[in-house]
Amino acid sequence: MAWMKVPPWLFFLVLLGPQEGKGQSGEQEELDSKELMLVLGESVSLPVNIEEGEEIEKIIWSFHSTLAVIQQEAMKEPSISIVPDPRYNVIVNISDHTYSLHISNLSKEDEGTYRAEMNFEGFPGTITQKFILRVYRRLPKPKVTVILEISEESVCNVTLKCHVDGKGDEEEFSWTSLDPGAIVSDGGSVLHLSWRPGDSDWTSTCIVRNPVSFSSHSLPVEQFCTGPKVSSSTSCSSLVKGLFILLLFGFLIVGIIVTRHLIKNKESATRRIHRGLKLRKGVKRENLQVKEFP
Repeated sequence: MAWMKVPPWLFFLVLLGPQEGKGQSGEQEELDSKELMLVLGESVSLPVNIEEGEEIEKIIWSFHSTLAVIQQEAMKEPSISIVPDPRYNVIVNISDHTYSLHISNLSKEDEGTYRAEMNFEGFPGTITQKFILRVYRRLPKPKVTVILEISEESVCNVTLKCHVDGKGDEEEFSWTSLDPGAIVSDGGSVLHLSWRPGDSDWTSTCIVRNPVSFSSHSLPVEQFCTGPKVSSSTSCSSLVKGLFILLLFGFLIVGIIVTRHLIKNKESATRRIHRGLKLRKGVKRENLQVKEFP
């Protein structure tokens, strides 16, 4: 078997390669990111736990820009500098080796990646811990809009539309119903079902959830379908009759107002005529008196 000659410089490259890799990994180390699902308006503490025996020198908290700097010297209290925002605070617990960034009154603007860059005594590099924050609102009770359509065969077709006030992120709708023929549409927010007289009653529940909360609203279907059954044609004719009665009543009121106005005008005209006649009689009498007594 023939041996291939290897240039001596190749051995140096092989030996130097792993050593350079160790140096680079020792200078910068990044821990696994932690993703947190948080509630709008509430608070959170982002903890950095230091193992016993390790001595921290500096921690820099940042989010887009530097938020806080913690410097720890041996046998001294830590020195803390922080941005002038009352929502941010640094909590240091020496006995538990915990250095936390506390954020209160969370808003959607607080979403994103927070970094804690740590320098340790005797360690030349920097260790970075990332926290990824997601902020969601706490869901209110959903509202349900009910649409009924009752056929001539007394089949009650019900459409239930579920919604919540306001807008949020990653909100999912679903329905629970005992009706095997129920159909869900519009991303789970709308439920279509049918009910006949004699069918057993069942309750349909709308559920809305997001990563931090869920809420529900239950409705018994029978309560919408019981009572006098009115077909769509009958309801339309009743509506027309009602509008006709209202229109007739309106014409009657207008007629009464116009008639009263005409009567008042006639009476005022009659009064003016009588006054004119009296004035004319007075003038004639004065003329006669002048003629009789020159």
